[in-house]
Amino acid sequence: MKARWKFAVALCAAFVLQAAAEGAEYFVNKQGNDANNGACRATSFLTIQKGVDTLKPGDTLTIGPGEYFENVTLSDFGDLNKETLIRAELPGTVVLRGDRDVDLDFAQVPGRRFVYVADCEAGVLSLHEADTLTNLAPAADPDALEFGPGRYYYDAEAGKLYLSTSDFQPASRHRYTIGVLRGNGFHLFKCRRVVLDGLAACGYRTPVEREVLLLPISGFMLHETRQCVVRRSTALFNGSGITINSGVGSNTNQPGEGRGNLVEDCRAYANRLDGIVAYNPDGETIRNCQSFLNQTYGARFYGGRASEARCSIDIGRPSRAVPVTPPGVRVRTTAVRLVKRVGFR
Repeated sequence: MKARWKFAVALCAAFVLQAAAEGAEYFVNKQGNDANNGACRATSFLTIQKGVDTLKPGDTLTIGPGEYFENVTLSDFGDLNKETLIRAELPGTVVLRGDRDVDLDFAQVPGRRFVYVADCEAGVLSLHEADTLTNLAPAADPDALEFGPGRYYYDAEAGKLYLSTSDFQPASRHRYTIGVLRGNGFHLFKCRRVVLDGLAACGYRTPVEREVLLLPISGFMLHETRQCVVRRSTALFNGSGITINSGVGSNTNQPGEGRGNLVEDCRAYANRLDGIVAYNPDGETIRNCQSFLNQTYGARFYGGRASEARCSIDIGRPSRAVPVTPPGVRVRTTAVRLVKRVGFR
C-alpha cells in the first residue's frame, strides 16, 4: 500500500512539472480533500471552489461525478490568449446544487381541501415540485393556498411548511426539493476566455441580500466576461438558467467590459425567469440550445448594445446537451425540444 501511495505522489509530481510548460490539469471529486494538491485523481480536491481558486490561465479543472452543494465564484481571471477549461469528467454527471431533496410527511390541513402541511426545520428559500417541473410561488399566508395551485408558505418560527400542489392533488403524490443556498450557482465575473463544459446547476433562486435588476440569481452567471463559453450544460429550478450581462449591471445603457460570449449545446428549463438571457449584449451568441417550461422567456437578448457586433440566436440544429434528470425524479427517456418565445428585446 505504501509503495502504491509513493507511486501516486510521484506521478502527481510529474504532472505538475509537465504543467509548467503546457498548463496544469487539476482534479475534483467526491472522494477528494481540499488539503490535497489536486494534481491528479489520487490527490484531488473535494470542492469545485478549491479547484477554481487553484487555476491559472490556460489550466484545466476536471470534475468527477456527483452533486456539489456549493456556490462557485471566479473573478477577474483569465487571458484572451489562453483558454481555461472547467469541465465535467463525464458530461451531465456534475451537478451544482443550491437545493436539496426532502421527504416530508405532509398531512391535509383540517378544514382545507387543497392545503397540506409538514414539519420542516430546514430554512426554505424556495420550493420546487420536481416531478412536474414546477417552481412553487410564495404566498402571504397559509389561507391563501386554498385559492391557488402551486404555492407555498413557510412558517420559520413554527418549523411548518404549507403548500398547495400544482394540480390540487395530495402532496404525497409529488416529489419536492427546497432551496437552501443563496447566490448564483457558478458565477464568472470579469473573466476572460473561460469555458464551462458539461456541468449542471440546480436550485439557485435566492439573492444574498436583494434582487438586482438585470442580474437575476442564476445557475450560470457571466457578468462582464469576454469570450467565455457555457457548453453542453444544463440549468433548472434557478432564478434564471444561464445569464450573460456584458454591461455594468442594472442599467441597459451602461456598457461594460463584456463581449463575445457563447452559450451552445445547452438546456435550460423550469427556471423562474428566463431560460437563457443576454443583457446588454455585445457580440453574444446563443446556439443549438433547448429552453422550455421557463416562466418568462426561453432565450432572448435584452437592452442596448455597446457596439455593432453581431448578436445571434441560432436554434437550427438539435442540441447536444447531455440530459440531466431533475433531483428526486426517475424517468426513462427525455425527448423534449420546445423553445419558448425567442426574440430580441
